[in-house]
Amino acid sequence: MWIPGLCLLFSSVFMTCLHAQQISKSGGTSNSTFLLGSTAYARKSQLLYPAASLTNEHNGKINRIYFKYGSTGTNNQQTVSNLKIKFGHTSDVSFSGNSFYTDLVTVLDSASLTIPAKDTEAWFSIPVDTLFEYDVARTLILQISFQTSTVANWGTLGTTNTPVRKIISSDTGAVSGDGTSSTWQDFGFDVLDQVLATAPQISSQTGINLFPNPASDKISFNLTDQNLSRKQYMVYNLQGQTVLNGTVEEFTTELDLRSLPTATYFLEVMEESRTHRRYFVKR
Repeated sequence: MWIPGLCLLFSSVFMTCLHAQQISKSGGTSNSTFLLGSTAYARKSQLLYPAASLTNEHNGKINRIYFKYGSTGTNNQQTVSNLKIKFGHTSDVSFSGNSFYTDLVTVLDSASLTIPAKDTEAWFSIPVDTLFEYDVARTLILQISFQTSTVANWGTLGTTNTPVRKIISSDTGAVSGDGTSSTWQDFGFDVLDQVLATAPQISSQTGINLFPNPASDKISFNLTDQNLSRKQYMVYNLQGQTVLNGTVEEFTTELDLRSLPTATYFLEVMEESRTHRRYFVKR
């Protein structure tokens, strides 16, 4: 399903944005094609992200991940096939050998992913299909594998891979990898957390007026920035599933909640430089 205007959504699994929304490792200037570019060296990559390497880290269910456009190939659209993304946890803060961690959880399995051309240092995001429970007390394991790519030199930015926190292989079925890649990719992710249940009227960025809250049959919202009119909105439940979507009206948009069970939800409107999010309760 393609929804125009929602942070440039592509192929039901891809969005481009200008920043990581919540938790991130950033600041890298080293370009590497060994993540979503080169099939000769890196059809499979595994990366470790200790909590100490991240900013604003907190527990929650990961529902979207981010990477940063690099300095090569990104003026071209990139398409990779048979994309698989997996997560896991470890107590290790770096690789002590060259073996890939196993028993990971598959959060996305897509026949293809298309990434549009974009400027260096912009962020792009990939929503996952299965939520993963992130534990801030442990190192996050991220694994990405794909079969083919249209642009071999398509890069993403990061920092030095010292100590080794990234290993790669040209074989998606390999049990061990190579730690000589010089770049450990910048990375970000969003989580659904307990704020959803305890503070339903808090917005990540003030931009949405929503009333009444709680609501029974209907709820209405308008935007403080009218430049957001005609953008798309989406309503998610606590499991990260989309339950409503549509187009933001010029003045006030009304949502029919009668088909939804009693629960906490969040409304999200996105543009290229900002995300507007408001939580509400259907009673």
